[in-house]
Amino acid sequence: KLVSFNNAYFESTKLFYDIAPYIGMPMLKHLNETNKNNWSEFYSRAISGEHFTEETIENSLGLRLCFEVSFNPIFIDSEVTGVAIFSRDITSRKSVEDQLEYKINELNTFVYKASHDLRSPLVSVIGLVQLAKMEKDVLELAKYISMIGLSVQKMDNLLIDLVKIVNISQGKLTNDKIEFDQMIEEILKSLEYRPGFSEIIFRKHLNIDDAFYGDSGMLYSILQNSFLYFSGMISRLLLNSNL
Repeated sequence: KLVSFNNAYFESTKLFYDIAPYIGMPMLKHLNETNKNNWSEFYSRAISGEHFTEETIENSLGLRLCFEVSFNPIFIDSEVTGVAIFSRDITSRKSVEDQLEYKINELNTFVYKASHDLRSPLVSVIGLVQLAKMEKDVLELAKYISMIGLSVQKMDNLLIDLVKIVNISQGKLTNDKIEFDQMIEEILKSLEYRPGFSEIIFRKHLNIDDAFYGDSGMLYSILQNSFLYFSGMISRLLLNSNL
């Protein structure tokens, strides 16, 4: 039962539960079943002599408020006679923590995506270098070197696109006219030296009546990753079935 409280507790209890606390009020009476079970456990731990701190959440009046609550057993003659409870509003801190967690997850996604975007032209360069090592004809060798240059240029373009993605994450979007036919051809060309890619037949059908505008860098990345994913799946199927 409640034996003492300050004005902040009085006001917050009235706000959250529409109850004016009073001396002798049962502490669990005004709580719903979930909160009653949680707080009953807290009290039991404190009355058994445990000093601890918990974070709690109050959802009321359309607000989500977070509190750090410390439970402190009161000892008289080595026996626990009550519990002193101190609560601190940490809503602002939790909001910052949630934003930080979101940014970390966003960064992890960005790194994962960047590694996949850059791997495609890098694999092409590796494959072309291997072919160039075995080539004796000077003209064919020059052809391979030219292809390597195109793949390296592709990597440079991807790095530029990644910078654009950073700008997008900061709310800086572009509004380019999208040429789907040209974009798809560029993506397929960037993947043509992947193992098993030559065995895959792509059929392209575009039905676009009006001009389409959007962020070309982001759309390119989405389409390239889609092609990369499905071509990789098909290549593995081809290799596994020895076709």
